Amino acid sequence: MPLLNRCTFLRATGVSVALPLLDAMMPTGAHAEQKAAAMRSKRMLLISNPLGLYAPFFFPKEAGKNYEPTRYLKPLQEHRDDFTVFSGMSHRGYPGTHDTQYALLTGAPAEHVRLGDVRNTISLDQEVASRLGDATRFPYLSLGGGLNLVGGALSWDKHGVMIPSEGRATKAFKQLFMDGTPQEIAHAVDRFRIGHSILDGVANRPEP
Repeated sequence: MPLLNRCTFLRATGVSVALPLLDAMMPTGAHAEQKAAAMRSKRMLLISNPLGLYAPFFFPKEAGKNYEPTRYLKPLQEHRDDFTVFSGMSHRGYPGTHDTQYALLTGAPAEHVRLGDVRNTISLDQEVASRLGDATRFPYLSLGGGLNLVGGALSWDKHGVMIPSEGRATKAFKQLFMDGTPQEIAHAVDRFRIGHSILDGVANRPEP
């Protein structure tokens, strides 16, 4: 069975959308799983919870795969074979303030993390993006509450300069899923505002 080409799929539907790798696009036959895994670009998702977590409700008491799930991990029970919990990796020596978020992905020394006077280094997400980002449409997406203590202090470039985050879901959606001429984009935005999906056009398209 030949692979389904993504461009062919888009031409058939008559709309422009960003598609993930569908099952029909995956290799078949011998060693198909290994080939499919090799085709998928690696991703990393880093999440900050500014108010923190209660550690005893997160970290298991037992080591190894047969740990008893904690209160926070119980909702993830069916996926426990797909993730690993690491403990003992906390940054030490920081004051108990929101300023410490500046160092969450950089590990900058505590004396370099002060409100209004931060001397930082490259963050983990940007280091990974510099190595793997060319395999994806966007090298990285920094999403959050904007340039403030809560949502915009996680990503830093190699010079220690803060990278602004995008706090508007609609703008992130446009960047990811809308393309075309300015007129086409404006039309798509109007449909989005009134609650129409970009796929509604396919559903309502008359048969040829």
